[in-house]
Amino acid sequence: MPIYIYECRACWRIEERVIAMADRDEPQQCECGATLTRKLTSAAFRMPGGNPKINYADQFTADALGMPLRDLPDSLRTKKV
Repeated sequence: MPIYIYECRACWRIEERVIAMADRDEPQQCECGATLTRKLTSAAFRMPGGNPKINYADQFTADALGMPLRDLPDSLRTKKV
């Protein structure tokens, strides 16, 4: 999911939020109660895995450790969100 940066024009707070692309246009509220403004930033994302049969973050970890994905222990696998 993408990471969006928001700015509050009332208290000038800046926040990073992980928000589904489908919900990115929903108004976001600041802790002060004002509506946040989404800032234009370079791409940043969290890798959830696009193929339901393969979690790409887990595959990356298995490759880094030099083992097949099927042998990757549960303790090293990403949590489903």
